[in-house]
This record gives sequence, C-alpha cells and structure tokens, in this order.
Amino acid sequence: MRKIAFKSLTGRRKETRLLAGMLILLYAVNLMLIIFVGSYTKTLEENRFQKYGEWTGAVIHADTYLKSTLAAEKGIYNIGAVKAGADVYVEGKECGKIGSIDRTARKLGRIELKAGKWPQTEREIVLPASFIETLDKPVKIGDKVSLSYLENGQEMAAEYILTGTFKTWGTGWAIRDFSLPSVIQWETADVKDNDVCYLFKASEMNHNNLMDLAAKIDPENKAVFEFNEKAYPEDTSLAFYFLQDGKYIMFMLLISTIIIGYILTIFAKNERYSLLILRGLGAARGQIFLLALWKCVIILGISALAGSIAGFTGGFIVLNIARFVLDIRVVYEVNWPDLLQICSAVSIVFSAGYICMAMQVCTLDIKSSYKEDNELYERKAFSINRAERLTIVRMVKRSRKFFRERTFFRIGISVLVIIISAVCMELLIKSESDYRFWKDQEGYSYIFNTNDLTEGISDKNIADVIAILGMEAAEYEKYINVSGMEQMITISWNGWSGSEYVRVHRRYTQVQNSTQPYGKEGDYFILNEIRGVSPQDKERLSSYSEIDAKGEFNEDLFDQGEECILFLSPYQIRDQGGDVIDYEPVYLDEEHMDKTKKVYRYEKDGSILPGDYITVSSPWGKQEIKVGSIIYTSPQYGENVIAVGDRFLDKLCQVPDKNLYNAVKFRYSGDADFNKMDEVTADYFSRINKGEWISNERMIYEEIREQLMSSIFRAVVIAAAVWLLYLLLMYQGNAGRLAHERKKTGILQALGISKLDLRKMYYYEYLYEGIMILIISGCICAVWFAYKLRTIISYDSIESFRYALTYDMSYLRNSCYSILIAFAVFIGINIITLYIPVKRILKNSVITNIRDTQ
Repeated sequence: MRKIAFKSLTGRRKETRLLAGMLILLYAVNLMLIIFVGSYTKTLEENRFQKYGEWTGAVIHADTYLKSTLAAEKGIYNIGAVKAGADVYVEGKECGKIGSIDRTARKLGRIELKAGKWPQTEREIVLPASFIETLDKPVKIGDKVSLSYLENGQEMAAEYILTGTFKTWGTGWAIRDFSLPSVIQWETADVKDNDVCYLFKASEMNHNNLMDLAAKIDPENKAVFEFNEKAYPEDTSLAFYFLQDGKYIMFMLLISTIIIGYILTIFAKNERYSLLILRGLGAARGQIFLLALWKCVIILGISALAGSIAGFTGGFIVLNIARFVLDIRVVYEVNWPDLLQICSAVSIVFSAGYICMAMQVCTLDIKSSYKEDNELYERKAFSINRAERLTIVRMVKRSRKFFRERTFFRIGISVLVIIISAVCMELLIKSESDYRFWKDQEGYSYIFNTNDLTEGISDKNIADVIAILGMEAAEYEKYINVSGMEQMITISWNGWSGSEYVRVHRRYTQVQNSTQPYGKEGDYFILNEIRGVSPQDKERLSSYSEIDAKGEFNEDLFDQGEECILFLSPYQIRDQGGDVIDYEPVYLDEEHMDKTKKVYRYEKDGSILPGDYITVSSPWGKQEIKVGSIIYTSPQYGENVIAVGDRFLDKLCQVPDKNLYNAVKFRYSGDADFNKMDEVTADYFSRINKGEWISNERMIYEEIREQLMSSIFRAVVIAAAVWLLYLLLMYQGNAGRLAHERKKTGILQALGISKLDLRKMYYYEYLYEGIMILIISGCICAVWFAYKLRTIISYDSIESFRYALTYDMSYLRNSCYSILIAFAVFIGINIITLYIPVKRILKNSVITNIRDTQ
C-alpha cells in the first residue's frame, strides 16, 4: 500500500507539489517564529541578568540556619552567601565594607573579575578596579595594601595581598537594607561583625510567593526578604501576556488550523473523487483508509523535514541579520517544547482533516456515475432557461454556490493578514518616528531617584560626586511617594467631614492608588505624592505671589516649612486613559471642561481659612502646618491639593538635622571619559549602598534607541513573514482552484465565451470578496486604533475624543497610513495571485483546457 500511495502522489505531481509546498511553508514559518520569539525573550532575559543579577530572592540579616531551611524548600536552588563586615579604609581612604562572597553568589550576582584572580587565602583580597585608580599611590596586583577598620570599638590594621580587581557592583542592582562589600576576602574567611545575606534562585516565584515563604520559614520576622523585581519584572503589557506561558503557541495553532482548512478545501474534492473511483473499482473500505493514511504520512514526512530545515536556516539568518544590522548581542534559543508542540499540533490537525475525508468516502454509497464537478452525492441540476448577462451579482451567487467554504476561509485569512499588517505598520511608523527623535538626544547626566526621602543623599554625597572628573553641576529636589505602600498620604482638617468636594476626591484617589477599602466618612484628602518646592525655584514661588488667592503668601515661612498653600480648584472625574478604564479627579480650566459632566467646586460656606492648621500624615510621620493661602483656580505646575517647601518634608519624614535629597540630577561634560566616569560613579554609589537608585541618562537613551530599533526590526520581520506566507498561500489557492476548473473553462471557451468575459467572471468574484474583507478589517482596525488612542490620550466623551484627535494629529495620521498600507498590500497580493493564474489558464488552447492534463 505504501508503494501505491507513493505512485499516486507522483502521478499527480502538480497537486502534490502545491500541497507539500504549502505545508513546508507552514512548518518553516512556525519554526522561524518560535526561534525568533525564543531568542528575543532569552536575549532580554540575559540582558536583565547581566545588569541586575540572576538571583531571584535575597534573605537579608539571615541566621545561619536559614540556608538549610531554604535548601529544603521545593523549587529553590543555587543558594549563595554574601557577608559584609565593618567599614574599612584602604591606604587611609574610605572604601565601604569588608566582606566575602562565595562562588554561587558570584554567579547569581554576575560578579566578574577585571584582572587577576579571586582570593585563595585569608590574607588575600580583591578591590574595585575604579577604587584603585583613586588611591594616592599606585597599587598593582601582587602588592600589599594596608587595611584599617573598627573591631569591638578598637581600630585594627592589617596588610593584605591584592590578588585581583573586580568590576564594580554597578548601579544596576543592589540589595535593600544590606551594604555590599567593596573589599572582598576569601569566601571562607572569618568576617568580623558580619551581616549575612543569602542569594538564591527559584522557579516560578514572584513577590507574593516570596512573602509567603518568609512567613513560613521566618515567622518571627528576624530577616528581611527581597524579590529581584528588576531581573524578573511582573510585566502586565499585552506583548508580555501574549508571550508568557506559551499563549502565542495557541495563536499560531489557530492560524495554522485556518490555513490547513483552506489547503484541504482546495485539494479535498479531487482527492475524494479519486478515492471514490477506487471504491467503485472494488477497493475495500479498509484499503481506502490505509491508502489515505499512507498518503498523509508521506506528505507530512516530506513537508516536516523540508520545513524544519528551511525554518531553522531562515530563523538563524534573520537573527544574524538583526545582530549585525542593530549591532546588538543576540542569545540564540530554541524552545524545544514549544517547537514540538506546534509541529505536533500542525501534523495532527492536517492528519485529522485528511483522514476524516477518507472516512467520509468510506461511508458513502457507491454511485453509478460521477459528476464532473466532483460532488460526493447527487444534487438537483440547475435548469438553464435563458442566457443572462455576466454581472457581479451572478458571479457572487456562483461563488457562494460552489465555493462557500473556501470563500469563508479566504475572508478569515485575509482579514487576519490585514489586521496584523496594520498593527505592524503602525508600530513601524511610530518606532521610526520616535527613533529619529531619540537619535539626536544626548543625555549627559546621572539621575538619582528614590521615593523615600530618608533614603536620599546628603550635601556631602552630592559634593563627592561633583568632584568626580567630568562632573559639572547638580540639580536636586525633595519629594515623597507612597506607591506600593499600604498607607497613603492624608491631609486632614476637622471641618471637611461633610464636604462632597473632599469625599469625592478621596474616593477616586483612593480607588486608583490604594488597595484599602474606600472610606466613605472622613475629613481628609488622600494623596499619592507630595513634591517640595525648592527655594531656587523662583519662577514658581513668584507665581504664588501673583496669583489670585485667599490669604497672603509668605515666601520665608513657606521655605521654612511653617506654611503651605492649599489648592481647592474645581475638578471633574475623568478617565485618564491606560489599559483599563480608571477614573480620577482632574483639575481643569473652563475651556477644557466637559459640559456634560459634573463639576465639583469647593463649598466656601464655613470653609477652611488662611491661618487654620491642617495635619499631613504619611508612612514616615505626622506633622501639622499652617495654611498660608488658598488658591481656587486650576494649578499651573501640577500641584494636587497642597504645595509645601522642602523643609516641611524634612520635618514630616523626621530628618530635621540632616539635609537629604531623593531626586538629584548630576550633569557631566560631553567630552568626559564616559567609561571611566561610569565606573567611578557606580562604584561610589555602591559603597554608600545607594546603587539601586542611580541611573545613567546616556545609557537610558541608548536603551531606548536599541528598543526602538528592535521594534522596527520586529515589525518588518513579522510583516514580511506574514505577507510572504499570504502571497504564496493565495497564489497556491488560486492556482489550485483554476487548475480544478480548467475543464470547465475549456468548455466555456468552446461554447463561445470570450477570454475577456472569462477574465471578468473571476475578477468579479474576487472583487466581491475583497470589498467584504476591506470593510470587516477596516472596522476592526478602527476599533483597535481607537482603543490605543485612549491609552495614549485619554478621552471619555465625544467632545474629549474630538479634542484627543486634534491634540496630536500624528497618531491619527500614522493610523491612517498603517491601514492604507495594509489595504494596499492586500490588494497588490490579490491582484498578482489572481492575474498570473488566470492569464496562464486563458493562454492555453481550448483543447488543452478540456483535456485537463496534469
């Protein structure tokens, strides 16, 4: 039976080539996408690990028994220890803390030597490479260096041999509440006054899982557990959701199923007709089924092998092009479970469809005659009363009558291709536009930023950083932000308990920023952030003096933190955009207010007056402050309820004797030695245990440009792959259909119908399909882009929607361009894939078409 099946396939070479070609292309494209997605995901992961460390969680201030307890937990492996001891001075210069780090912790932290080797004895150490360059006398590997530190309150001194230098811990990752050692000893050395931190790697862990683990193994809360959120981000974007847990495999399987259905509709009739003839010649049902099974195995075997070779080759070619064009590091990754899953699924779907067709033939009654249109059972013949003129309507009826299933598949595939093309083109246009903008941006600054003012840096720290060669100046401010905390910032006054203005503001602010239930009763506002106004911000301070307000603004008392300004401006509850509908109070002027929505205005009868005291509460403390003036107009600088001076935040956070700043921008020269300055700056912030909150604006801009180039490349690759697959699929489908109708075409030619009328017949049918496809896909794309517009520029009414459209015409223009490009590609592919087969079949003579030779 195997030989008969092979001869049957080779005897109908044209159809076999078309069928095998489509399956090869399907396997190849699926494999290319899996290789591309796997390598893309792995590259991003490796970049995060290189920058933020590979460790999943850390146990800080841990007792020694916790290591064995961690090792006993399911899913936790690769546990390493980092020990930090006393503050140490090297050659009389402060150099952070002395400590040790074992091999596992070095691997999890991606800590690498710059030169030399790691310590092998207790009298050997390694130092940060950038620190050695700051010493007064030159020190090289193999030299002895003197260390001094405090031990039990007494200053101790000793000499160690420098065996190597390591790359700085960097600004990418740090462990909160734990000072990383800068002077690293042998991993088994006895570190005095040591503080232990265990780094570990775990499978399937997030922040909530870590907190559950902490409650289980450390019920007394002696240790601090921290999750490495930067290396393992909880991304909620649509792209991340699509790629995680193999969801994209289900999408690929859905597309493959549609394509396989379309393939089978093209070749099923001829194949069923051939099998039915064999039954009429006396073949048993079992033989028919076995023959179909062997045909299916041969076709799938050849297609899977050729498709795998083409897919692997094409995938690695695309990745190498990306590596050389974008000049980025690419980690090659083949996700074998996903690959086997999609290949198996495609094979099963095709086999099921092919075998079901054979089983259908086996269940049919044998007929005494077979129709040339290859129908499986007798239908009532159409009566021709008179010749009618060829019109689009009649061709549509013909298409519905004879090719209904195939038409549905064509429409579904074409709509999907247009949607994917439009989304890719919109991403390409936007990314290219953004890249042209960011290409010329030069960010010569370091940015220190933390939400907690008590974790800020002092004037001395700022002076030390500015003293680094290449630094020019610093800009700094103070603020507090409670994002991620349970307790919010509250501003209370006992006269606000019955105010609708305060209650509604509190309700929508709390729902947006806090997981705590909304408090219906209360005399307070809720805020997520308060930013201090610096005395250097003269323009803003002068605006407070000039604006129409109740009360008199006293700049001196404001700067000292003794008075504040209240903003009781009218607001509306508006949707501010984003992935979900999220309403919040928005201060608006009369011009931009939505007349159909309620405006909340502060009730002035019995209201608060200048001179009254309000209470500001936060996770860091509580403080009363006098109301200096009250402003009822829309804020100009983004204030929300209150404006205070820097000094008030020091009092609120209980840091009155130490001037700290938690938002500092260090500017440096564009002619500086960037590599050396980056290393020295990163090492300094690591030594003061602030490396977690420092970032390099220049590197951020480079990352943005790399991400935009990656988005451009990704959009081009996906669009090109989809267009190529669609082009070949439509061409094979049209060629197969016209080859199937060749005898009918020859008969129509013999009856005197001209080639022009025959060409019109086919063109009219596809014109009807094309109009339907364009209408359906256009509506879907319009809805999608309207949703995307809402996430970028908020709108919650017709009036605000019009304003959003006119506010930034570039988005509307890009959306229109992307849809038009998708339409143009669809029309062009369909013209090409229809014109060539029609031209080829009409080029044949009447006798050739009637003979219908393969």
